Amino acid sequence: MPQPTTRVLVAAMLSWFVLAAPLAAHEKHQREAAAPETARSGAGLQPGAGSQATAAGARAQEQERPEPPYPMPAMGHLLLEHLHNKVVHFPLALTVAAALLLVLARWWPGLEPAARWLAWLAALGAVAAYVTGRLQEEAFMGEPKEWVLRVHRTWGTAGAILIGAWAVAASFRRLRRFAWLVALVAAAAVLVTGLYGGVLAHGE
Repeated sequence: MPQPTTRVLVAAMLSWFVLAAPLAAHEKHQREAAAPETARSGAGLQPGAGSQATAAGARAQEQERPEPPYPMPAMGHLLLEHLHNKVVHFPLALTVAAALLLVLARWWPGLEPAARWLAWLAALGAVAAYVTGRLQEEAFMGEPKEWVLRVHRTWGTAGAILIGAWAVAASFRRLRRFAWLVALVAAAAVLVTGLYGGVLAHGE
């Protein structure tokens, strides 16, 4: 008949096997349940792939999230920011319109006073464009588009001088016969200036 100590040891061993079997089965079940989740989250990837997958999922959610409406800046900020880009439209449009009127005035002389006044307004606009343009030059210094800036500035300066000369010529009777020629050259210079300005502001 087994001794008491032997019975205690046998009972302990049986208790161990009885308790260990369910625990082992439970751990196996947990591993099997976690395996599909691991496969879905990128099983077999290199270490750190889980965090990368989580970051990628967060980025995907951010991309799917609709962007909020554009907040309207203050009116003062709208008017003063990049002022040159706004002012240049005046000498550009006025110069072309005045040149067209001056050419038509060779057949309809009544259009000449309107062309002369537009020329003076274009000259004032050219001065404003030159001043505001100089204030915005610094942003392009040392950048790949610096050479475009220099060409734009050269043509813009020449165009402003030609517009002023045209306005003066149109104001004196003895010089008016040359005004239409100066007007065409000035309009060409302004258009070239606008072309380079567009590349400067919107080119890739």
